[in-house]
Amino acid sequence: MVIIIASLIRRDIPVEKLIPIYTDETSAFFEVDGMQLHYRVEGNGPDLLLIHGTFASLHTWDDWTNYLRVDFRIIRLDLPGFGLTGPNPFNDYSTTATLHVLEKLREEVGSDAWSIAGNSLGGRIALDYARYFPERTDKLILLNAAAGFSRPTVTDTSIVSNQTASTQRESLTLRAINHPKFRNFLSILTPEFAFRYSLREVYADPERITPEQITRYYHLLRRSGNRQGFLTRNQGAFDGRPVLPALPEATPINDSEIPMLIIWGEQDTWIPVSVGHRLHQQFPNSELVIFEDAGHVPMEEIPQATAYETRKFLLSLD
Repeated sequence: MVIIIASLIRRDIPVEKLIPIYTDETSAFFEVDGMQLHYRVEGNGPDLLLIHGTFASLHTWDDWTNYLRVDFRIIRLDLPGFGLTGPNPFNDYSTTATLHVLEKLREEVGSDAWSIAGNSLGGRIALDYARYFPERTDKLILLNAAAGFSRPTVTDTSIVSNQTASTQRESLTLRAINHPKFRNFLSILTPEFAFRYSLREVYADPERITPEQITRYYHLLRRSGNRQGFLTRNQGAFDGRPVLPALPEATPINDSEIPMLIIWGEQDTWIPVSVGHRLHQQFPNSELVIFEDAGHVPMEEIPQATAYETRKFLLSLD
């Protein structure tokens, strides 16, 4: 048993080894909150900020960027705790800390206001930003957003009828992550085959996943400190953390006039399509587009179709 466990141990990868592989001529870094934040700016036009989800990086938006940079200036980042940016040195992943990073990024790229698209965790962050900075938020695009609901119990039969059997089954990856004993080993036991299985869970059609995607997700998860940062992010900031600027008073987003597009992959096993319906009901200024052939990361799995809907929404095209 000891030999088996030892064979599954994977060491952290120093960020210096990953930077030459996962940066290009558009990559840039700047210091914020004790981190070297990795971001990219591409294209011309109105500003569009893209925010990835848990375990992902700015690379999840590669295809979207290729489709949309003709009409928009695309700004994307590796969130603290993920990608090349790496963990927050103060272990602070609170709303205040996250929005502080986004505001510093906005200042760094010289944007007065931007539209924001967010997937999963990134969708929740996008909503938070719009609540606190509505005057700087033009439009919102939420893709399978983790926005205040976690595998809810659905009693609305009209919503349940829209779910497929695959969206109702439980994710083995989420069960493992939430198991206290298993979590203790996540900082060292992340063999590539387990990660390959997890990535297959978030796609409706696993055949769409490329070997390059698997390798990239796997390498960036093992960026020094990322795995440990994920395990401790819910424990709160370390003692002695410098005080950040206070957030302004929040605006109830459901009363906001900010236009919102909600995109959902119906085959999502992590956040069921019922959440998309509920968000659409909650926000009267929203549109809902559901793709039957996509899972949790529709901008990766069906980038052309989702980018088309986004472009149409942002440019107010019929």
